[in-house]
Amino acid sequence: TQEALHAWYWRHSPRAPMELVALTHSAYGSLELVRYAERISVYHSGKLSLTLPDAEARNSLAHTLMLQRPVGARVLLINGMLDSALLRILDHSPVSVDCVEEPPDNRHVYEPYLADAHAEALRSAAVTVIFRDPYAYLTSVPHKYDVIMVLLPEPSTAGTARYCSAEFFRSAAIALAEGGVLAVGGVSGCGAYATEAFLARNGAIYRTAWEAWGGTVTITGG
Repeated sequence: TQEALHAWYWRHSPRAPMELVALTHSAYGSLELVRYAERISVYHSGKLSLTLPDAEARNSLAHTLMLQRPVGARVLLINGMLDSALLRILDHSPVSVDCVEEPPDNRHVYEPYLADAHAEALRSAAVTVIFRDPYAYLTSVPHKYDVIMVLLPEPSTAGTARYCSAEFFRSAAIALAEGGVLAVGGVSGCGAYATEAFLARNGAIYRTAWEAWGGTVTITGG
């Protein structure tokens, strides 16, 4: 079976023996939870997405965005339900945080591995988790948002690359309230040994966002 093949792969990983603890498939790709020591690594379509528990992780981008808006902002967080960005956003007392995630609802897979602080954040009265295609959601938002943060997956497939399209960036800008702040993060930076293809990819994403928004500011870290 596929699960047995994936389990064999992780047990014989050249980096270190790992244990596959969960595997699901959907129209958006595969989801794998892999245990190494006391940590759970989350892989989407073979690409490392994040590591759990993650409650103490910093997210300077989330802080930077929230400092641009007064207390009581309406926030849209796309693909960030499990990211430490959610906790950092809640530090700034928003009136609401809509977390839009690709379906299906896999919370039962993640919940055993969440830090207590993160599980509590998801239960906050300010937080609403919406399992819907983020691309479709942006075309019919119920109201404008003061802050929009999009955590882009690595654009390694046709499905994930659409989050780097001009159409997606423009839809996000339209969903923004007047004077609002919009940012995207999550794509790997260049690093010291970036290939020409890697640099060209990130350059293309930057130029696409620039053309869709009429200007961008790039920061490192996160």
